Amino acid sequence: MSASGALAAGSRTAGRAATHRVSLAIMLVVGLLLVQALADSAVAVLAGADGDDAWASVDRAARWSELAAAALYVLLAALTAGKVVLDRQWRHFATGADLALLALGFTMALAGVANDSSAALTGQALLAYLRAVLVFYALRAADPGPVAVRRLLTVVGVVVAANVAVALGEAAAGFAVDDAAGVGSVDQGAVRALLADSVELGNVLGLALVGCLAWAAGGRTVGRMWWAAVALVALALSATESSGSVVGVLLAAVVVAVTARRGAARVLGVVLLLVLCVGAQVALNPDRHASWEARLGIGVSRVDGAAIAAPTDFPRVADVLARQPLLGCGPGQLTSIGAGEGGSQCTANQPFEQKGFSHSFWFRLLIETGVLGFAAFVAWLFLVIRPLRNPARRRPRRESPGPPHFIAIWGIAAVVFAAVVAVLSPSVESPMLSVLLWTVVGIAWWVRRRSQEAERSLFAADTAFIPKVRDPADVHAVDTRILGTDEILSLARQARRRTDRGN
Repeated sequence: MSASGALAAGSRTAGRAATHRVSLAIMLVVGLLLVQALADSAVAVLAGADGDDAWASVDRAARWSELAAAALYVLLAALTAGKVVLDRQWRHFATGADLALLALGFTMALAGVANDSSAALTGQALLAYLRAVLVFYALRAADPGPVAVRRLLTVVGVVVAANVAVALGEAAAGFAVDDAAGVGSVDQGAVRALLADSVELGNVLGLALVGCLAWAAGGRTVGRMWWAAVALVALALSATESSGSVVGVLLAAVVVAVTARRGAARVLGVVLLLVLCVGAQVALNPDRHASWEARLGIGVSRVDGAAIAAPTDFPRVADVLARQPLLGCGPGQLTSIGAGEGGSQCTANQPFEQKGFSHSFWFRLLIETGVLGFAAFVAWLFLVIRPLRNPARRRPRRESPGPPHFIAIWGIAAVVFAAVVAVLSPSVESPMLSVLLWTVVGIAWWVRRRSQEAERSLFAADTAFIPKVRDPADVHAVDTRILGTDEILSLARQARRRTDRGN
């Protein structure tokens, strides 16, 4: 090998090593974000519990936690940009979902300009809505190996298992763990484990249960230990205040069964387990019964003589949309009202600051960005999950597409689950659920990319000397002669160059 060839080979090796290190760094930061989001409340208590004022300690630690999360996001953005530049992955980020996200950001910014939202308020609102999407792009840019993905999912599984164990302990003991530390809770009687409140815990457990559904429907092996673990997760979920998560799991189960096209009996078994656990909680706990009625707007219940009325957000939303139907009142307006900073003219004379309003993420999105913002958001989510339906796009005509990988099924069902949860709460933009959601969807897109690369290696390379992988209609054009060594090496180099460009 000549000196120039050796230098070029060494440069390529160094480049691959650099991109590998950046990919590992991205996976590490995503793992830290997951741990920070899932165990935020526990970290706050452990880091700040000094003296008698436990809530003050938690508030101080929470501020440090927010700063740590912001620093992790900045680092993740820098690593993602560096990975894209090193690998020249520009074309991988020009999909319909990417263009739809740009359109969504433009629509939200336009809503801010057309209304009374300042540039700072609009920027803060965009971060609240879309900050966690950076995790989705980071995982796509990292293009990690199966071992790294398995380790990341193991981190998620360990933290979720810890929350399940603590939640079941709380349910058995009758009080929350942070009550023992002197920190009270607004949702008394509901477990919350290591998270900030019971609804967030329900979101975590619901998303984990959707993953169990995808695993079962994806043809994976399930045994008694698996069913026992699913039963424990369902029991812990039923003990939370998150009725939206329960409804989201039930609707996601339908999506899983339809997408996987198999495993319906297993999916039905998981659903029955969840329904039995929730039914037992509602029947035995009057507070839980009243909470379900209030959440779903069924009617009015009485707990200790106090009436809990169903939400009445529709008239107020309709009134605001009648004034600003297309672009709403501007991003961040409801947040500023909640902080006592006032709102825009289109929110005047509306009691949005009352507790209980804006319990729906979709209502808030409609009011702040109007019909255009709402439509752009829904279209973007649709374009995110559409490619996961059939990860491999090009197949022989005689071969029908098989069911998607279980992680791709999980990605589709996770978006549906989050959309249902968003009807009953604003938790979709919370640091916890948003990071979990986009981690799952990012890994699902990684599965999609690997499927396409594997298919290209079979059907896009110059493999005319293998007639059986060609379309029967083209068999007359197949060259069946025996290739020489130089020709074989040339074909291998062409396939390698195509694979490198794909990466």
